[in-house]
Amino acid sequence: MSKLCTTCGTVGPTKRVMKGSLLTEVVLWCFFLVPGLIYSIWRHASVYYGCAKCGAGTVIPLDSPIARKLLPEGYIEPILPGYTPKPISPRVAWGILLLIIGVIGLAIALSR
Repeated sequence: MSKLCTTCGTVGPTKRVMKGSLLTEVVLWCFFLVPGLIYSIWRHASVYYGCAKCGAGTVIPLDSPIARKLLPEGYIEPILPGYTPKPISPRVAWGILLLIIGVIGLAIALSR
């Protein structure tokens, strides 16, 4: 379902937004386990659905009173052909986990 971004004015679908950096997360996991765990928990707890254009979390439904005031009269919601955000697949998640374990194992082997 399309939503209105009150930050940039875009009308369209939302996207999944996660704060932080994957590279920072991997580096922390490789060299510092406890900070890596804390950073991962923070990143995954900060996920939200925001504007597909600017990433802001200030999206509102098109049928809300504020959206009705902001949108011009006679506005018709654009038809978006079957857009649905897809969650990460289990296969990709396992691949990322195995990559992290491999990098940690390599770091341990090289440190000896």
